[in-house]
Amino acid sequence: MDMLLTIVVAKVAGTDEIVGGYNPLSWDNSKIGALMKTNDSFIFSLKNGNIQNSILSRVINSNEALYCYNSNDQYIYGPEFGDCEFIMKSDVSDFTQDKRCRCDARYRTCYEKRIRTTIKKFSIYDYELFKIIKKTHSKLYNSIVSTSGQQKIEKDNQEMAENPNLNTTASSILKEKQK
Repeated sequence: MDMLLTIVVAKVAGTDEIVGGYNPLSWDNSKIGALMKTNDSFIFSLKNGNIQNSILSRVINSNEALYCYNSNDQYIYGPEFGDCEFIMKSDVSDFTQDKRCRCDARYRTCYEKRIRTTIKKFSIYDYELFKIIKKTHSKLYNSIVSTSGQQKIEKDNQEMAENPNLNTTASSILKEKQK
């Protein structure tokens, strides 16, 4: 998968918690697993339906902000932010089936703060990956396309190419990122 400007949002199984992260770079699986450098990524958690308990954690170690696994490992690994500060992992190729996802910094800290109070591994109840699309016209529009599967990606890309007015504005997400 080669996607630029993405946001992953995941519901932690058995809780009211949502965790996620923003990646301004491409998840490029054509290379051997590689660290990716950026100052612009962040991770977050939304807890128990209470916005006051939410955490936004910006990158502080830009050299190790993200890790992209090669295509041979992508049946086990999803996105990884920092040194396991948010990682989606499954030994059975399904993040909902085994408790292998985690949000813990074992050796280094790449983000400002932890987004969960526990280092216990967890399963994902459900997740979405959103791609932010920048459009150039007389004004700059930012849009999101849900990318839950490769066929949907191809269909959405084709529909957007045929009708650019189908896009949904995502300026609120980008405004939060720019704070």
